[in-house]
Amino acid sequence: MTAGERIVLDRFLEKTRIAGGARTGYVLRKAAILFVGGDHPGVDLEAALTRLVERDLLKVNDSGNFYFLTAAGAEQLGAEATGCRSPTDEGER
Repeated sequence: MTAGERIVLDRFLEKTRIAGGARTGYVLRKAAILFVGGDHPGVDLEAALTRLVERDLLKVNDSGNFYFLTAAGAEQLGAEATGCRSPTDEGER
């Protein structure tokens, strides 16, 4: 997992904790995700979003303004919140 992907998922994790846990369909505006980009100069969050969509952890709406957690993304965030590693993380850290 790239640094950018980790930053994006951490943003979802932060927001889903506030909302009571990661669930399929949880949505964040693209602007809210990219908001943290200033804290991470040199990290391409746009590319990270594209990669997370390709990996089926996020889904993007037709206008490209909203990103939704898929079932796989919610499962991975849920595992991370409890300190468990997802099987898809093996060898990627």
